[in-house]
Amino acid sequence: MRGRIIIPELLADGWDTEPPVLAAFRGSDYDRALQEAFKSLRVDLLFESGIHGQGHIERVLLLGALIAQREALPPADTRVLLLACSYHDVGRIHDGRDEAHGARSAECLRGGAFDRELAAQSGPERAILLAAIAAHSASGKRRMEFALRYEVPEAERPRYAEIAKCLKDADNLDRVRLGDLDPSRLRHAGSRALVPFAEALFEEYEGR
Repeated sequence: MRGRIIIPELLADGWDTEPPVLAAFRGSDYDRALQEAFKSLRVDLLFESGIHGQGHIERVLLLGALIAQREALPPADTRVLLLACSYHDVGRIHDGRDEAHGARSAECLRGGAFDRELAAQSGPERAILLAAIAAHSASGKRRMEFALRYEVPEAERPRYAEIAKCLKDADNLDRVRLGDLDPSRLRHAGSRALVPFAEALFEEYEGR
């Protein structure tokens, strides 16, 4: 069920014992980018589910912002990553394994309902956004396939690859909700260090 947005109030109120990882995040440019992402989040267009719905998206947004900070993504790349975190599952039609849902989600973004979000991106950033969303549910071996499909300029492909990997890590970290997170599948050392936080975040979110 869709409801109130939890993460901003959680960040404002804090935990009883707040994880140290948030100390360097609060008040940072990445924190501000996250707050903007939540202000513009189209909750009404998210996949409605207790597994891949609003709760998952909220947690992936926070995890994505933390990964962006750890990887020192520049502001434009952070915005693209957080937009991808917001809408990477809008093409889902069920909660089961579905490698094609990323590509369907990218096509949903091109379907008209997200014109405002796409209009805010430059041409290369729009291509990176769509390709990263399409790639997130597929094998990493197919990353270049999506770069070509969405016409990511060759000079922008390293940027795309990094955003795509950050999205995959943020999405995978929230597998703590399913009890099957494999840290060895995370692409960045900074993401692996966030595993205890992802577990604490899920518990705190579920308790709200």
